[in-house]
Amino acid sequence: MTVNLKFFKGKIKKLFTLLSIVGKEIRKDKCFIRASSLAYSSLLAIVPLLALVFALFTAFGAFNQVQTDIKNFIVKMLVPTMHQDFLEYINSFINNSKTLGIAGLLIFAITSISLIDSISENFNAVWGSSNRRSFIAKFTSYSSVIVFGTLFIGASFAISHPIRSFLSRLPEVLFLFRWGMLLLPSILIFATFMLMISAIPAGKVSIKSSMLGALSGTILWDLARWFFVNGTNYIIRMSVIYGSLAAIPIFLLWLYIIWLIVLSSLEITYVHQYHGNVVRKNVSGNMSPSLRIINGLDLFFLIADNFTKGGKPYSVAKLAYIRGLSLSECEEYLKLFLKNDILYVSQDSKSILPVRDPGSIKADEILKPLIGHSDKKGENNNLSEEIFDTFMKAGFSSIRDINIKDLLYRKTGS
Repeated sequence: MTVNLKFFKGKIKKLFTLLSIVGKEIRKDKCFIRASSLAYSSLLAIVPLLALVFALFTAFGAFNQVQTDIKNFIVKMLVPTMHQDFLEYINSFINNSKTLGIAGLLIFAITSISLIDSISENFNAVWGSSNRRSFIAKFTSYSSVIVFGTLFIGASFAISHPIRSFLSRLPEVLFLFRWGMLLLPSILIFATFMLMISAIPAGKVSIKSSMLGALSGTILWDLARWFFVNGTNYIIRMSVIYGSLAAIPIFLLWLYIIWLIVLSSLEITYVHQYHGNVVRKNVSGNMSPSLRIINGLDLFFLIADNFTKGGKPYSVAKLAYIRGLSLSECEEYLKLFLKNDILYVSQDSKSILPVRDPGSIKADEILKPLIGHSDKKGENNNLSEEIFDTFMKAGFSSIRDINIKDLLYRKTGS
């Protein structure tokens, strides 16, 4: 009993530590500001995006019969309350947009793609990765997402009617079918979170971490939706003040909550995936100088060991994932080694190799760029510099004759 109590206490303590770190990461990455920015971008782009999607439905023709069902579903998923008001607004906007013709659809496409690009930029900023794709590559990629996403949604609704009709005739599965329909919105939200977390960041995302982030996001979404729907007093006050326009500030507030939940779920994924490194940084406030040096050495040893064993060259994303670093942190280390002619990094960042055989690379060559030490004397040759220089010379002289291959053999015992 005592052992179980200690076990649960340890787990609860670990959970609160992780939640505390997630909170710090949310503040550090300015997720509240990012959520407000994405909320306004979404408010401006939601009509063009929906108009474009339903124009594609009309173009395909086969989905005309399910357009009303899709509109109702989107409104219920995106808006927690005042569904009829929002549905009327959307129908009005979409009908008005039909008069704009091809030029209008092109503008809508650009607006929709800019929203997706904004989402991608914010996700990569939170994840600590950089998106190096060109504008053309982004345009074609995001256009494909819109077109194939529209096809997938339309096809899903088109086949749902016959499936629903067939299952309703089977009394033995009717109970499960009803439960499935109740859980369907949450399942779709989970799938959406999972897809966004896994696909949008340029860095590698583990399945286990993305599932945890998606599950957390789904729970937060359902809780926020419940509180929002049951906050009738607030909504009534908004309706009294704004009248029929109350739908707009309510929708804007809900968009802000949605994006805050999405970014929070991404932070949960990040903290879980890079748990060790993130915890160490948060415990010390920032990464300590010693930890920076240790991480850099670990990174180089990993590259050198893989090279010595004849393995396939690591990419930046793979290195960051193995060592528990963000892409930006990993790239900073690689820049230091690259600047000092110790590593070779291909233009696409998919092949990283030592420039020489690890047997000819001395240990002090790796340490100097990590510490930032130069053999050149400073302009002010004062007592502080003299003490520091003496300390560094003593340290480097003790490892000058040790090469990287010897260190790797010593570690493996071969």
